[in-house]
Amino acid sequence: MTKKLAAKDLIRVDDDTVIETEAGKDLCKKVEKHRAETDQTITGMLSKDETLGLVNVLKKMLKSSEDNK
Repeated sequence: MTKKLAAKDLIRVDDDTVIETEAGKDLCKKVEKHRAETDQTITGMLSKDETLGLVNVLKKMLKSSEDNK
């Protein structure tokens, strides 16, 4: 995985230490912004009960995915 990220100039590896590049930092900022916008969109469309239900379903899916590894 680190080789692929390094090939895309998202990280740099020096002496077995991974260092995030500016391109990597920019990508992380874009992903975080998109995640926040998605959260706002979802919570804006759903009631509090629906949001809690969705969170519970997503937690179950994540747990199931982790259990199958």
